[in-house]
Amino acid sequence: DDIWAQNDKEFGWEVVCSIVTKRLDWNRPTVANSNLSLEAIAAKDARLASRLAGGNVLELVGSDRRLSRLLNGR
Repeated sequence: DDIWAQNDKEFGWEVVCSIVTKRLDWNRPTVANSNLSLEAIAAKDARLASRLAGGNVLELVGSDRRLSRLLNGR
């Protein structure tokens, strides 16, 4: 699920950090997604933001398609 979608629950966050760290240490392909920018992640956990920033970062910008369909009745 999205990084930080678990509403700052400490246990869940430690698990996410551990998984990301191990995958990067083992040079395993890793895809992470979040509604937060790297800067916002860094404000919560600088270590994780640093690890994520070391990879290829792709920022996708646009409206929420699910919400748009709901509001437009589609």
